[in-house]
Amino acid sequence: AFNIGPSVAQPKIYGYSVSGIKEDEKISQGETRKVFISTRVPYTTDEQVLLDNLQYRLYVTQGTTQIDVIPWSTVNMSFTQNYFLLDSSWMIPNEYYLDIKATSNQQVDTYRKAIKFQIVNQL
Repeated sequence: AFNIGPSVAQPKIYGYSVSGIKEDEKISQGETRKVFISTRVPYTTDEQVLLDNLQYRLYVTQGTTQIDVIPWSTVNMSFTQNYFLLDSSWMIPNEYYLDIKATSNQQVDTYRKAIKFQIVNQL
């Protein structure tokens, strides 16, 4: 079996969804959440894939400036899901944004503002 010519794999682009935190949810300071990132094959609704090169970033905005709260960090991968733990005990009350980034065959796919949520003071 011979291979003539380049055998370069094409980058794969996926669809992402976040669960564990709802859009515009108000989270009390001090809570710990397990945030799941589902990665779906394009043009399907239920065919999910686990990725080992998935990253997330958490930031706040001040005007047009983005200030990293958690810089790009690796998402954990178990046998059935991609997830990370979000500990809000050290976070100040503010509005936060989550970005997701996946790398496939040296192509970086960034999903900006995947979700927005707020940290509020404990009541």
